Amino acid sequence: MERKLWYLRRLNLFAGMPPEEVEEISTRLHDRSCPRGQMVLYPDGRDDRIYLVKSGAVRIYRLSPEGKELTTAILRPGQLFGTSALFGSAESGAFAEALEDAYICDASAEEFTRLMARHPAMAAKVTVILARQLLRLEQQLERLAFEDAPTRLAQTLLVLAEDNDGPLPANLTHEELGRLIGATRETVTKALDMLAKDGAVELGYRQITVLDFEKLRRAANTG
Repeated sequence: MERKLWYLRRLNLFAGMPPEEVEEISTRLHDRSCPRGQMVLYPDGRDDRIYLVKSGAVRIYRLSPEGKELTTAILRPGQLFGTSALFGSAESGAFAEALEDAYICDASAEEFTRLMARHPAMAAKVTVILARQLLRLEQQLERLAFEDAPTRLAQTLLVLAEDNDGPLPANLTHEELGRLIGATRETVTKALDMLAKDGAVELGYRQITVLDFEKLRRAANTG
């Protein structure tokens, strides 16, 4: 219980809430540890549960009719997935996979709805989280439509870094970045090499580190 509470208190979703409320919510949530590569959610699983990332990273992706993967989001601590169940749909069409070792909690859509009804502060923050995630998806679609691959990559690295206050997810491969920005692995590698030569990022073994946010913003055309 202490471990569960420690994780919950670190998340913005529960910031400012009285300790007794956080403890009551924690008793309604089921916890699990998900090693890197483990599937958490399938589109045909008739899953009516809401998931909250406590630590690590989770990749959300979809498959085209030809079987090609398109990553729609990489979620960090405090972000939700499986939220289509809140609207009465247990089939979102999305897969969820632990991109790195993750700690996740979940509750049925019915229980999650009851929690929001009992805790208005939590409900307000859930609304903000869902709105932000929807905005990110819209921005991703705009990038795919209007930006070239190097610019899309820089913008995506900015989003991932800002979501986690700096660090990028560990073990983020060039292929996975390609799925996220709609480009080939070779294109991602060339674009990363350009960013590294400019001093915006540092490329290590299975780790990309942002060195200069201003240079990365210039590459992303965000000022």
